[in-house]
Amino acid sequence: MKTMSKRPAICAGPRRFYPSDPRELREVVEGYLASGGTTSPGTVGLVAPHAGYVFSGATAGQSFAAVRGLRFDRVVVMGPSHFVPFDGVHVTRCNAFETPLGRVPVDLDFVRALEEHHDLVAEWPQVEAREHCIEVELPFLQVALGEFRLVPIVVANQGRQSARVIAEALSRTMASEGGSTLVVASCDLYHGPGSSLALSRSRLAAEAMGGNDADRFLDGIEHGRFMACGPGAVAATMWLAGEAGADHAEVRGVTTSFEVYPVSEDYVVGYSSVIFREGTPDSSS
Repeated sequence: MKTMSKRPAICAGPRRFYPSDPRELREVVEGYLASGGTTSPGTVGLVAPHAGYVFSGATAGQSFAAVRGLRFDRVVVMGPSHFVPFDGVHVTRCNAFETPLGRVPVDLDFVRALEEHHDLVAEWPQVEAREHCIEVELPFLQVALGEFRLVPIVVANQGRQSARVIAEALSRTMASEGGSTLVVASCDLYHGPGSSLALSRSRLAAEAMGGNDADRFLDGIEHGRFMACGPGAVAATMWLAGEAGADHAEVRGVTTSFEVYPVSEDYVVGYSSVIFREGTPDSSS
């Protein structure tokens, strides 16, 4: 398949993940950010959900509110492949991702350097046909940060070894390319029946992330104590945040889809907002 010059928005529109009208979308995101809490200077990594905004937008707003008004040269957004199996890490070589709020330029120099540090980094264009885990985070980043360059990463294998390898490759690339980088893990939590179970398991996962210990978090995944759609991206983000000086993790919120749409308990999804930053927690938070 031919590499795209730009990656069009595929998640916008009626019955999709977020509004397609630019004014409506900005107002929706502004509202989520306004109720999401205060900015936390020193934030270098965060976890945000990748579901439709009506279900998880308020939780996502808690994550992105932490970086509102801050400045980063680039943002690495990592998430799982939902539809296309492949071996390795997909990073698109298109010039930009498009949303109703405008284009987000891809940091192609960083992408090329990352390919030199990781043998399994490649472009799998078929991934972009349906994948939403990167795009749904972009309107929040566009409103919260303004201008930045994007490094969009879709990881196929969410295991511990794969997460460690991509974290190390990203760390080396960040060091060689310089500048300031925010790392975002695009991740939902529990998927399955039962609202109470969804909330309790999602809280366990968030507590593990809040412990600021990636190995402990992965232990919980591997032993079935909780689940996540994108645990490798979370672990890699935690490792990278630690290398960037983050010594504090803050769980800002844990919710489920049932809280927003309490119709059926047959299938419920959990969401969390977690940030990783330098410094001790503010006593007022």
